[in-house]
Amino acid sequence: MPEGLSPIEVGRELHEHTKEPHEPEDGNRHSRTVQIGEALLLSLVTIAAAWSGYAAAKWNTESRLELAQAATLRNLATREDLSALSTRNFDSSTFNAWFTAFTLDDKQKQAIADRSLQQPQGSSRTQLHAPVQAGRPGQGRGAGP
Repeated sequence: MPEGLSPIEVGRELHEHTKEPHEPEDGNRHSRTVQIGEALLLSLVTIAAAWSGYAAAKWNTESRLELAQAATLRNLATREDLSALSTRNFDSSTFNAWFTAFTLDDKQKQAIADRSLQQPQGSSRTQLHAPVQAGRPGQGRGAGP
């Protein structure tokens, strides 16, 4: 005799298990309530996972855009900083040349260096040299005897 049930016996067993009694038993009612609760919980988890994926994709796009914008601004700031350093170095060396000509009292070299100096916005050449000339004996305010 083969092990297991014959196809006819399987059909009978399935038929008996699929019959619904007119009045559910307490255990069956509890089982049905648990199944509904499980289905609700599973649907909430599915919705949360879908929303989480959507939010992650949206945040990823926004963060990439903000990162690109920050990198662009950082590059522009670096470029401006290098330009300012270059200008400061040029002005410093030009001022040194002018000051050397000033201390040697060489008007021609002073004029050449003076033309090379970059003028700050809203100032004049006399304002630029006034602090140095003010301290020279015999010229400007505060000149000594």
